[in-house]
Amino acid sequence: ALFEGKKVLIKPNLLMRRRPEEATTTHPQVVLSVIEWIKRAGAAEIVLADSPGGLYTPSQLRSIYSACGMEDVAKKSGCVLNLETGSGTVPSKNPKLCQEFNLIDPVRKADVIVSVGKLKTHCMTGLSGGVKNLFGCIPGLHSFTTATRTNGNFAQCLLTLPRPSHRF
Repeated sequence: ALFEGKKVLIKPNLLMRRRPEEATTTHPQVVLSVIEWIKRAGAAEIVLADSPGGLYTPSQLRSIYSACGMEDVAKKSGCVLNLETGSGTVPSKNPKLCQEFNLIDPVRKADVIVSVGKLKTHCMTGLSGGVKNLFGCIPGLHSFTTATRTNGNFAQCLLTLPRPSHRF
């Protein structure tokens, strides 16, 4: 009953405008398979959203969704591609490291968040695995300023990202 009747956010890693075969972003077939599984589990609504690096604007999101194959995923699955660019502040779980986070609205509105990341490295953490995918819940260029405010504790800061009550 984790998904039944819930608004589910699918959070892929769509770092930038890249074709699936470039292996930079979460592959659309993986995202499609996850969405189909969640639909069978009874989700009321499925929204696909990310805040890739750079500007967080509807035109930038459309461009990235198109290049990464997510437009096709939405057409095949019936999920909603987020084009909303609002955000709001939520408190950190550990205010000593980071006091608050500015998170994109689809994250704040979801009942359940499903992170469909991509195993990667990152210049500020070495191997970030799937944890860094949730950093894409911070809108556009705010993610860079948040990362630089961590005083060398970027990995620890990632662990303080607020979590909704349900996780997959």
